[in-house]
Amino acid sequence: KNLVYYVAKVCKIQDNDYEVSFMRKKSATQYIFSLPDIPDLATVLKEDIKMILPKPIEHGSTSRLQNSFYSFDVNFADLCVY
Repeated sequence: KNLVYYVAKVCKIQDNDYEVSFMRKKSATQYIFSLPDIPDLATVLKEDIKMILPKPIEHGSTSRLQNSFYSFDVNFADLCVY
């Protein structure tokens, strides 16, 4: 059984609850992410957060989507990241 990890932006913290907006991978082979047009919001517990990522590197936006793309100075190669 493989562990699956998701990248999210923390929007709000209240006690041990974190409101997050999940990011989407741009492609299956690259670790570049974007926030979807319709936020994918959820509340997660602090103990379910496995890693705090460094400040993202912004890659600009597309003319069609107006969303920026982000990457992180982290090696995701050994992790199952969606």
